[in-house]
Amino acid sequence: MIDNVSNGFDIYRLDSGQFVRTLVTREPIKTYPKGVAFANNCQAIIGGSDHGYVYIFERKSGCILGKLAHARNDGVQTIEVGTTHLGGKVWLTLRRFMMATKMF
Repeated sequence: MIDNVSNGFDIYRLDSGQFVRTLVTREPIKTYPKGVAFANNCQAIIGGSDHGYVYIFERKSGCILGKLAHARNDGVQTIEVGTTHLGGKVWLTLRRFMMATKMF
């Protein structure tokens, strides 16, 4: 899974390198690398953007499960994902110029 620097994130098979699908966000305002990570036992993919949103995708279908507003017109470049021991909640640490942690 990589940022395609075009319209979202591309998923490839590790064993063959074959393209699987694009997880579409929108056309970029700025072309710089954005963070992307697996979550929820690799069932979800979470990726940043150059327009302030964090996208949550269902891995198998590529459907957008949700968007988190993190910055008004700024990019979300760094994403860290983890799971709590209290009820299996997923936490995100998002980085642009200031750090924020959100749980869902």
